[in-house]
Amino acid sequence: MIQVRDTARKFSEIWKPVDGTDAGFASWKRVLHQEQLLRSTGTEIVNPSIGVYSNGNQILVRATLAGPGIVEPSGIAAVVDPKTRQITQTVETTFVQGSGGGTVSTWIDGLRTLERFVPNPEDSISTVATIGWNEFVSCLNGAGVAAWVVTALSIACGAICAGTGGAGCVPCLAAAGGLTGGVFYSCAGRAIFYS
Repeated sequence: MIQVRDTARKFSEIWKPVDGTDAGFASWKRVLHQEQLLRSTGTEIVNPSIGVYSNGNQILVRATLAGPGIVEPSGIAAVVDPKTRQITQTVETTFVQGSGGGTVSTWIDGLRTLERFVPNPEDSISTVATIGWNEFVSCLNGAGVAAWVVTALSIACGAICAGTGGAGCVPCLAAAGGLTGGVFYSCAGRAIFYS
């Protein structure tokens, strides 16, 4: 969970938005519309939400997903090699509201890696007992993000961060981090301050 929080904080330091006037900007936005890229049934990409970022070596394209029962921060992210224009990794994460919580599902490179119901915790802060993480959860809850979604985010991205040796951490957080502008990343920054 600490790796999730720390990666979220570092994201805005390392990945910079690509200027909309950049010659390749429109082609990067089209990356997510490749046939058969989306795996979750009944979802669609919210076109105005597509963001393009660069770390100097790679391009990351991220979009919000919409569909029946799907809630923020459902999204998809693709890491692209700018030289070959080939997708090197995709992560798609959906949060579907249910009774008493919701279901988080994640696909990495088209393969479902997680589908889990997450109950709405009575006290989201007590679900994880680490300094800094509690502040991260509290900040997101204060921004209107349901407690079960924050818990689901930590489950989904925590498993991906650990299971891929950190390589899948950024795409997972980018896919699932489209929380109302910079709220996700500012909460992560605030949490680091307290840790």
